[in-house]
Amino acid sequence: MARLATDGEADAGSDGEEAADSVLERPPSTLVGVGPARAARLARLGVSSVRALLWLVPRRLEQRGERKTTRAAASLAADSDGGMAEAGDVGGGDVGGGEVAVLGLLRGLRLFRTGRRRSVLALDLVDETGSLRVLFFNQPWLAERLRALAAAGKRVELAGRVARTKQGPALVAPRLCEDPSPASVPELVPVYP
Repeated sequence: MARLATDGEADAGSDGEEAADSVLERPPSTLVGVGPARAARLARLGVSSVRALLWLVPRRLEQRGERKTTRAAASLAADSDGGMAEAGDVGGGDVGGGEVAVLGLLRGLRLFRTGRRRSVLALDLVDETGSLRVLFFNQPWLAERLRALAAAGKRVELAGRVARTKQGPALVAPRLCEDPSPASVPELVPVYP
């Protein structure tokens, strides 16, 4: 364990270790950026101290998909075997392949409710080769953030699976990257519980 020492201390002995232990035993809510809501989520995961937070490891690592154009990503859904999504099924289509990442501009945001507590945020991701429909499920809070990115004309990268829906191919439940790197670099993304 690293020792905490001040400028004048040559040998702090156990005092430095005790200070480090006291910091590690504090609740996570004492950290900057950990408010009541995040502290409650951490508590559900069994994290009751800073030490436990340091030992929280990802459940798995996922490799972000290869970067493709919207046309190439849409063709993944067209090339897959299987039928279209059932009538009335907004997003549950057949998965067209592995995960892909698509870089482009956001257009045509539409938020609609599909039930009492369900919503779908639909938009188009546009690049120089065409456009691809994108679907976010049960994330209405994301509409304002995406609307601001669209108004600013900022290029974003969305990474997810392409599925066939009754409206055609769609990027379903993607992850958003607001500042994508110019080159397509394979990246591991940690998935926490």
